[in-house]
Amino acid sequence: MLGAWGLPEPEAVHRPTRGTNNIVRIIQTAPRRYVLRTYQNLTAQRVDAEHARLTALARRMRRRLV
Repeated sequence: MLGAWGLPEPEAVHRPTRGTNNIVRIIQTAPRRYVLRTYQNLTAQRVDAEHARLTALARRMRRRLV
């Protein structure tokens, strides 16, 4: 599945110890760490809305770093 996003093979994969209500995996690769979240309780519309919020947040964070 990671290959679909052009990501390298993981060095490690683990579950968070707490704080999630969906299926979440922390994926460690050589250069970075990623979070894979599988929604269990949202409609497609709510998932799209959450992704839009996360995209907006990422843009704001990038502007602060520049």
